Amino acid sequence: MHCRRVPGEMRETDSARFLHWLFVVIAIITCAATAEALGTWTFQLGPLQIVVLPLLTAFVMTAVLNIVALRTAPLFAERCQQVAGLVMGLLALLFVLRAGLVFGENLPLIIDNGSAMVFQSIGKIGTLLAFPLAMMLGMRRASIGATFSIGREPSLAIIQQRYGVGSPEMTGVLTTYVTGTVFGAIFFSIVAAVGSWLGYSTQALTMACGTGSGGMTFSCAGSLTQLRDDMDGETILALATASDVLSYVATILLGTFVAIPVLERLTRAVSQRKRLMTCEDVEEVGQAPTPPQAPVRQLPTAILSAIVVFAIVTTLTAIGQSLARAIVILAAGIGLVGVTALIRIIPRRIQRYLPLPILAAVVGILAGAPAFPWATTVSGAYSDMQLLTIASGVLACAGLAINRQQIHTMKKFGWRAVAVAFAVFAGSYFVSATLAQLAL
Repeated sequence: MHCRRVPGEMRETDSARFLHWLFVVIAIITCAATAEALGTWTFQLGPLQIVVLPLLTAFVMTAVLNIVALRTAPLFAERCQQVAGLVMGLLALLFVLRAGLVFGENLPLIIDNGSAMVFQSIGKIGTLLAFPLAMMLGMRRASIGATFSIGREPSLAIIQQRYGVGSPEMTGVLTTYVTGTVFGAIFFSIVAAVGSWLGYSTQALTMACGTGSGGMTFSCAGSLTQLRDDMDGETILALATASDVLSYVATILLGTFVAIPVLERLTRAVSQRKRLMTCEDVEEVGQAPTPPQAPVRQLPTAILSAIVVFAIVTTLTAIGQSLARAIVILAAGIGLVGVTALIRIIPRRIQRYLPLPILAAVVGILAGAPAFPWATTVSGAYSDMQLLTIASGVLACAGLAINRQQIHTMKKFGWRAVAVAFAVFAGSYFVSATLAQLAL
């Protein structure tokens, strides 16, 4: 017997698909551009000064738009979430590629600081100390995303590529990301003071300041310049900056090959023992699921959309520049998207052994390393392209890509997500400082 398909189950038409892509691209560009135009906000919350960066504003704007769409046109919103997830995958890889360029440019500074700098970067695995707290507070599979790293932009790329935008793991990493964006600078200025009181050397504390987030890193380093007088302020800032750049690569390598595999095993073991999850969830954790790949026919559209979004958002950094410089910035941005697209279409069998975020970082490092003849040209082309501007585009995509279940889960976590994020930050900082102290 043949079942007749109802209209709601009909395949998506080309015009409807175009409408979804158009809506997502316009929404991302509008929200990211508006957030960049509004700039950074600061306000007092009692004795604390809260800093709201444009990337957080972009995330909130698209998240609100997403919630409104879910309530008024659920099917349309769900289609747009899928589209935003595809574009986010490209933009997140693009961010990692740009971060690799920054790492390559600063490679001599990292080498000059010797083995202590590299050794302390292993301490970023200290985020795993927050995992027991996350499981005790009922975060379940979201614990993996929340605690495998300090939760910055490279972390979004790793989780998106491995689990998908709609996964519990992505919910976890988003909660840590948002907490760090809002409270991270304040928290790291406090832990720097605690570390100083505990008797760590200034150099060890400064190296530990590198988080992969400029705001948190400079807040931590700025606190040390006021607390310690055995090292001048410029040296502290330079050392913290080098550590910050190294944290990008450390997060990608340690997160992919160490933290996530360990957390998957721990989550499966704890969940089976305490029966916190369904059998289906336990099986998914054990299999380390990978997100479904975009259909090949959708990939060119995703690439074109990413080019449009990135080109327009990046052009914001060219405001005030000469026309020639603006053209260089725009061309460099489009070229960066093109390289990212080539990385994105690498066959799955290669991705199994060489994850896309790692490949993107390696390409960026090789392109920006001073040892290569093209480094000066590449550095000059991308010198005005700010990482935070790219991050605004990534977070605008994230706001549109989160689904109804993730929104509900983030609301339910509330203060628990903040507590886990603080434990993640503290674990990363003090383990890194301890390793640096031992290496000096």
